[in-house]
Amino acid sequence: MAFIPPHTDEENVVDNYFGTTIDDRFRWLEDSESARTTAWVTAQRRYCEDFIQSYSSRQAFHERLIELMRTAWMGVPVERNSVALAMVRQVGESRASIWCLDEAGQPQRRLLDPVEVSSSEEASIAIADLSRDGSTFAYTIRVGGADEVEMRAAKMAAPTENIGHLPKGRYSGIQMSHNGTRIWFSRYEEVGPRVYVMDDVSTGIEREVFGQNFGIGDMIGIELAPDEAELLITVWHGSSGDHSEVYIVNLEHPGEPIVVVNDIQARFDACFAGDHLVISTRWNAPNGRIFATPRANLSRNEWREIVNESEKPIQAYSAVGGALFVVRLDGAACSLERVNVSGGSIAPVPLPARGTVSAPEGEWENRRAYFTYTSWFTPNKVYSLDVGTGEYSVIGSPEALIDTTEYSATEATYQSCDGTDVPITVLQKRHGLSSSDAPTILTGYGGFNISLTPAFAASAIAWLDQGGAYAIANIRGGGELGESWHKAGMRERKQNVFDDFAAAADWLVESGITSHKRLAVRGGSNGGLLVGALITQNPGICGAVVCAVPLLDMIRYHKFLVARFWIPEYGCSENEDEFNWLIKYSPYHGVVVNTQYPAVLFVTGEKDTRVDPLHARKMAAALQMANRSSEARPILLHYEAEGGHSAGRPIEAEANVGADTLAFLYHELMEPRRADGTPLT
Repeated sequence: MAFIPPHTDEENVVDNYFGTTIDDRFRWLEDSESARTTAWVTAQRRYCEDFIQSYSSRQAFHERLIELMRTAWMGVPVERNSVALAMVRQVGESRASIWCLDEAGQPQRRLLDPVEVSSSEEASIAIADLSRDGSTFAYTIRVGGADEVEMRAAKMAAPTENIGHLPKGRYSGIQMSHNGTRIWFSRYEEVGPRVYVMDDVSTGIEREVFGQNFGIGDMIGIELAPDEAELLITVWHGSSGDHSEVYIVNLEHPGEPIVVVNDIQARFDACFAGDHLVISTRWNAPNGRIFATPRANLSRNEWREIVNESEKPIQAYSAVGGALFVVRLDGAACSLERVNVSGGSIAPVPLPARGTVSAPEGEWENRRAYFTYTSWFTPNKVYSLDVGTGEYSVIGSPEALIDTTEYSATEATYQSCDGTDVPITVLQKRHGLSSSDAPTILTGYGGFNISLTPAFAASAIAWLDQGGAYAIANIRGGGELGESWHKAGMRERKQNVFDDFAAAADWLVESGITSHKRLAVRGGSNGGLLVGALITQNPGICGAVVCAVPLLDMIRYHKFLVARFWIPEYGCSENEDEFNWLIKYSPYHGVVVNTQYPAVLFVTGEKDTRVDPLHARKMAAALQMANRSSEARPILLHYEAEGGHSAGRPIEAEANVGADTLAFLYHELMEPRRADGTPLT
């Protein structure tokens, strides 16, 4: 079989930013609609497929992933008026359906199957809301990995009959009235986010109620009060989480929105808790604190601090069953505590083991709530919680997939180049390869205050089963150690993130776990930026790379799709100071001709409407151009028609991508190839 990297045209495109000229010879690949780009992508797909099909381990990885993934699964139930719905996937099924649950929380009746609402095999459905009388529900339909969804409303008694509809769009909140005849929602428009109400879902007529003063870099979330007297609105300025505003719209006496807070440069979130409003914030508290105030008097003078800041950052919170629940980060895992909203008592809720827990979900008036728990070796479990007693029991749990005694998770810390201690977790199989040359995957994220806490991943287990190691670095830019940890890795301090990740790679080698040639790095989205920057700054640090749905051209990123959300996190090249720090690490601009880069697999898809696939296209072209030596490793573009950023794709699609990815990494670490497919000695 001939392995021939596709030819890529180069054009003379030069930009001038504040006196600095920048070559962008692959600018033409930004146009996804052009016939030339389409032909180029087709050629890249063939080249990638030639390599993937030659990997002998691909079938074994695929079979193991299917085995691990095709188990029973349940999402967090939504309960109203003793009616409970949940997303459920039964053993052997590829996609989840909407089910009604019995009083014990077990699936009783399949309400709606994705095949009943779409002919696409890539379609997935999800519960959007359930009316408080339990008569009507709303659900979304997503095709592939796109962010945009279509919304439909239906009666419980006739679930396939559409009584209301919202067109395909980017929605961030859907709230139904008591009987389901009215619906409020937030949708992102070309001019920015807006909040609408459909007074009668059967008419399709929308009325705007909020959002005129906000633009394309803002996002809006909503919550309807249980008594339907008020609509709580939160506006986030960008995705970095360091500035938001909170408003109340009085639905009984319409007028100007009531300002809860809009004059402080800090993160604020809120939720209804009976006759109180609960407000979580990082204002003068990088690890978070929580206030409560009567809904009848929202004056800041009435705010009472009911949860103080501590060394453990607040990860999430919820108000259910007459109490407040707070999830805190405890190192690389979570803890859960119950708080009296009226003040006073705080009680820990014991968890099954060290892992990740979600904030319990439910109604303020209902004693029953639901939460999920997972760990590195425990698949996602759903628990029913009695808020009054604190007792909980499993209602949704997949079968035992692995013998957990065969695996280990070791938590450690290492030093970055500036002396900062960084947490890392290493997963291994107890009877795996014991040499210092085990194939090892290192992953991280490092952005947007997002924390990498324990979660079961079929791909990690499948890798460990082949004798490899899997490491997760909690680098700066994430939220594992609070907002200060996040801010230490954003904007002009972004280089700290890449330095932390490089130090993690070195630590894995120095600790005797692996070698640089047997080390792979893997990251997606902002993590794709992470691995892209790592290999352009340190080409010899690893043997193989998976760079998924990545952000790589940091000079032009803000011009595409919803990327203006991320300007508060990264900065923008239209500002001279910000350009100067972006150009220093932008992976696309850091590619150097005649440099020996590791083998790279870019993974993206046409349905990615969050991070434009142009980043992967341009970077793949740049690296293929740079790899001109006889020892050049393969640079592959795995480009799917239905691939994207959002979850919900069928298990077969997920397993196919996972098997391709693991087989690529395994062979490029253990049996490395040149770009022409010949063995690299």
